[in-house]
Amino acid sequence: MRNQMNEEQKAAEKSFRVRREEYRKYPHGYYHLCTDGWQGGQLFNRCEQFVWGMATMALVALKFKVLIYSFELMSNHIHIILSATGEVCVELFDFIVRRIRKRLRADGDPQFPDDYGFKLVPIESPEALLRQFLYTARNPYERGYSVPGGYMWGSDYLVFNQIGQSVQGDRVDSLPVKKVWELIGSREKLPGRWEVHPEFGVLPRNFVRFRKVEEMFGSPKEYVTRLVKDYESLVYAAKELGEDGCLTVEEEKELVRNEVTRLFQGRDVGELSTEEKYRMVTSLCVGLHLSEEGVAKGLGLPERVVRQVLTSKDFGVRRSGNAGVFETYEKAGNRTVRERWRV
Repeated sequence: MRNQMNEEQKAAEKSFRVRREEYRKYPHGYYHLCTDGWQGGQLFNRCEQFVWGMATMALVALKFKVLIYSFELMSNHIHIILSATGEVCVELFDFIVRRIRKRLRADGDPQFPDDYGFKLVPIESPEALLRQFLYTARNPYERGYSVPGGYMWGSDYLVFNQIGQSVQGDRVDSLPVKKVWELIGSREKLPGRWEVHPEFGVLPRNFVRFRKVEEMFGSPKEYVTRLVKDYESLVYAAKELGEDGCLTVEEEKELVRNEVTRLFQGRDVGELSTEEKYRMVTSLCVGLHLSEEGVAKGLGLPERVVRQVLTSKDFGVRRSGNAGVFETYEKAGNRTVRERWRV
């Protein structure tokens, strides 16, 4: 068993090394950098460590001269939306890891694994950028940490938020140099106009281009409405990151009904035939990665029927010869249209 675990760990490390080299080739552009979720561990265990994390993000913007538009420090992972080259993204990730590892070691907390990595997802259109902004801002809300826009360890509390933008601290040039070094854990020189809050640390409005988010959404109402109710964007953003399960069952149910209305030109779920519902099952479960329970509730089908449809040749999916690859089937006249999905 131990040998098997060692082999799996080596394979994971090799896979990440390959991905790192691929990331280095990425051109300058917009990216969502999402660090691995540390299962069973914490990057930040207490407020002082989150303050350290806020200083780390400030140093990233300063040292690597990147534009950060949004970030959230979660307890076991980090989301950053930025513009940079892939090479710079790899280097700044290594810097973040060194900083967090140093703090965890100093505080006597468990260290994260050597193969701790990240995903670097290119953002290739304005709509994709909007989706990723929504996904990042919604993360603390999804985890039950706060209401939307109410999480203090990130930058999204600034967006369309007069109270968040009015939080003030002490200007760096008003503090003793050694005090600043102690606060940020570095001798890097911060701009004198930047402000440091005694509880929040380096304030993100010093270095985050959050106005870009406001410009793209246009109004507080548009931003908050999409943040809370735009389930389609959240699901697609999760797919772009290779993640699942960003919605509750009730939210999935509502998304299913929205998709039915969109795809069937305004018709309601109750107006669909049984065959039409079966055809929807695969696109929802496999295409959008929704749960069987959410799809069943949304389409008004028993869960066991959804499972049966997913394994049927006429409407569902079956395993192909390659692990992790599914083939979907849908009748089109006298022929079967076959589409492959990698999940």
